[in-house]
Amino acid sequence: MKQWHLYKTAQIELAVESMAARNKHSILKKTYNTKNPIYVKTNHCRGVPFFLWNPRVKSMDRELERWKVEGGVLIDNGGDYELDERIQGFDAALFAEAPIDSCFLNFYGKRCKKEIIVFRPPTWAEHEATVGRLFPTGLAMERGAERIRQHMQEGLSPKFRQVLKDCNIDAGPFSFAASDKELADELDMEVYAFAALRARMLEIMRRKYWQPLMVLIPKISPDNPAYLPIYRFIENLPDRANGERYLQDATLRAMSKEYKAVVRAMVREGCLERRPYVYVWDLNQSVLPIPEVFDRRHRKATTELQFLKQLVDSATSYPLDRKA
Repeated sequence: MKQWHLYKTAQIELAVESMAARNKHSILKKTYNTKNPIYVKTNHCRGVPFFLWNPRVKSMDRELERWKVEGGVLIDNGGDYELDERIQGFDAALFAEAPIDSCFLNFYGKRCKKEIIVFRPPTWAEHEATVGRLFPTGLAMERGAERIRQHMQEGLSPKFRQVLKDCNIDAGPFSFAASDKELADELDMEVYAFAALRARMLEIMRRKYWQPLMVLIPKISPDNPAYLPIYRFIENLPDRANGERYLQDATLRAMSKEYKAVVRAMVREGCLERRPYVYVWDLNQSVLPIPEVFDRRHRKATTELQFLKQLVDSATSYPLDRKA
């Protein structure tokens, strides 16, 4: 049985203040799917006790425990709409960006006691574009598939045949390697849009047809001795062109579970230069997805967004304790 009430707000920082005043345990869900989101400015919120938490970062769990005891606003930076099992009940939740599907509101509503507030954007155009990006049409898929077929016929260059050999990846007769940017440029698409198209194609085709390769260029040895083993390993890999080293994530993961943080730190300090991932496609003509599957998903997502828009637009405006 539904216990919570749905509200909308166009003044998100003021709504956070009011939510904190009206409720002991509140959640600010900071998940953004649109390309140009309107970020909530928590530093503009007056007198709100915030607790910053990410369920994937174990060291931040103490913030969750403090929030449970003291109350306040828990900023959930989890990056998706999953609700951690450790949060079994709360009074209110505010979505810093409206999701594209109302099922997420109902998902939070199962544990919410009083109210859910959704930021109503000035226009829904960004959300509509997001549906087009995350759920591309059959026509977009067919354009991408046609270019992929051409690459399949061209095959691997001698350089990438050697790269795959270095990485212990077996190359099939229709294998090819390209970055998202290369394929996006060929299709006159934005990189983020092609990345979503690739993800959807591979989701249908199963990921065994796809291998990502990290591309790094060593520049200068790091001062931090803890970074040296990974840096030396990368430096000693074959230089395939312009200092580029190719490797799979699993290779570095075997050296350190914290390899991503180490690589990010060395890129930040100028020790490494990171190039876009290169994706190795190993396909045959029969596994390319058919356009009808994409069209069906696109129609479903469009319908769900339309329902969400109507739900939010018809909701009551959230009462604010002060004016801007």
